[in-house]
Amino acid sequence: MAGQGIERREVLRVLAIAAGASGYPGFHRWAFGCAHGTDAPLQVRPARYTPRFFSAEEYAAIERLAELIIPSDGTAGAREAGVSEFIDFMVASDPGVQFRFRYGLTWLDAYGERLLGTPFRALEPERQSGLLGHLAYRDRHRPGEEEGREFFRLVRE
Repeated sequence: MAGQGIERREVLRVLAIAAGASGYPGFHRWAFGCAHGTDAPLQVRPARYTPRFFSAEEYAAIERLAELIIPSDGTAGAREAGVSEFIDFMVASDPGVQFRFRYGLTWLDAYGERLLGTPFRALEPERQSGLLGHLAYRDRHRPGEEEGREFFRLVRE
């Protein structure tokens, strides 16, 4: 029944993802009302998350990207919301995007190296933000950055 809102397959896909995500160790950070209906204390989680898919270096880059996209500026940011943990969970669960994420991280490091002589991961936050601006804002797009723009869009979504 086209044209009547969300498709049944999409609903089933979202429900399957939600069911899988609910058992994920970092889910308590972004789940609405996880403590509603009970006075029981929340289970204490490990202080440091261990990535399921990304290497430690890749995960640090994902954390940094998430912080740059959703900063903590008076409200909870990416770190407090567990965004990088959620990205790792989603990528580990979807082989279809794994190559795109690994390739995108490699592209981003090469981009920093090419323009500033330093891999993206090793740049100061201000320089990282400046490079991402060229990928994020249409009026700042430059030729040859299409793959980077696609990766930035993938992470942001």
